[in-house]
Amino acid sequence: MRWLARRDLETLRLVTSHQRRTVPTAGGILLFGGDLLPQVQAAFAEYKMADKAGFERELAKAIEHAEALGADTETLPTVKDLRSQARQ
Repeated sequence: MRWLARRDLETLRLVTSHQRRTVPTAGGILLFGGDLLPQVQAAFAEYKMADKAGFERELAKAIEHAEALGADTETLPTVKDLRSQARQ
């Protein structure tokens, strides 16, 4: 068994580039299921961290806008949803 290079994973369409990051494709997820290659696991981890950071930025922005309007940030649906997504 040999290691697959990033280029191999791209050629097999198991990973792709999205917003300058390597992310797994649906085919990669379906093919390897829970027993993923280390390279694919690393791509998943990067994607999840980037996704969480995006939710946290959106949350901070939503809170800032709500506070500027004098709204209660604890009861706003948008803030609640973003907090929930950032926790996952």
